Amino acid sequence: MISQKRKGAGCLLAVLLLLYAFTGCHAGSAGLGTEAEKAQSTEVAEGLTEDQAQVLDVKQEQFGKIGEAVSGIDVQNGKTVEDALRYTVTKADLFDSFTDAGLDIETEDMIEGEALLEEDGSLAQGVKLLVLYVTVQNVRADPNQNITALRILCAESDFEGKKQASFYELYPSGPVWFSNPSGKRNEAGWKDYYHYNLSVGQRKDLKAAWLVDTNQYDPKMLYLTFDYDEDQKYIKLN
Repeated sequence: MISQKRKGAGCLLAVLLLLYAFTGCHAGSAGLGTEAEKAQSTEVAEGLTEDQAQVLDVKQEQFGKIGEAVSGIDVQNGKTVEDALRYTVTKADLFDSFTDAGLDIETEDMIEGEALLEEDGSLAQGVKLLVLYVTVQNVRADPNQNITALRILCAESDFEGKKQASFYELYPSGPVWFSNPSGKRNEAGWKDYYHYNLSVGQRKDLKAAWLVDTNQYDPKMLYLTFDYDEDQKYIKLN
């Protein structure tokens, strides 16, 4: 469950099928006008921003919950290897500040997410810090590879039992902090920060943090996603 730990007490690309109007999870807007508003919009496909829902064909086996091991693929010699990696989200928390989360983040060097911060580096009103605790196990994947690109989506509405789901991609789509980067940050962010040697049978415990604008996205409808197209997986974080 996502628990909000407050100050003092502790707060895809996939195939694009259709564009939805702004309802449900996303508060919506009259359009992108100011430079600040444009800065908060990240293109996820040509002509598509996070202000527009991606409607995806989904299957029940693509979804998982906190505490469940969810299988991911690997591509070896051009062939897809099923159940190559397993991802388990063990915990998901929302915090009101980097300090509350116990993270030392140099916000002045933050490449993504600066539009969601105040001038002093604190979180803007309504913005929370989502921290995920994730265990990755290599079952039969190439040991020296990128484990995947972890991203956060917000479902537009409940879709239990349905064959389609509408998702918004949060800005920024990537984490603003990662516990086990394989490289150092530069002007382009972390270089290959998911890329490190993970031998077959080995597990690695990771932590990653995203900024969530709760003015725009319902924190009860957040999903961690990885893999792509028909192999894409979604882990509900609440």
